Amino acid sequence: MYRYTDSGGKTWMYRQTPFGISKWEDTGDSPQQPSAARPQPSSAESQPVAVVDLGDSVRFEKKTPFGAAQWVRKKTELTDEEKAMVAAQSESKTAEKQ
Repeated sequence: MYRYTDSGGKTWMYRQTPFGISKWEDTGDSPQQPSAARPQPSSAESQPVAVVDLGDSVRFEKKTPFGAAQWVRKKTELTDEEKAMVAAQSESKTAEKQ
């Protein structure tokens, strides 16, 4: 990571990434500050996932920067996170019916 101050007094940060060089203005926030101090977005806001019930299995669809990602999982093999997504989807459908 590199830091540069231009003639206007702004400080810029540069970092090499797999996609090229990334540049952003340094606002004084330390990137090493503890993660507890940084606000964390809820999982529903950061990664919206559409859940489709297929009977004995469930299809999950999530938009990513590289395109749509889909996966199908049997209801008996769901992870805790996937179970929470299915429960949230069923709660929202129940609320819509009322």
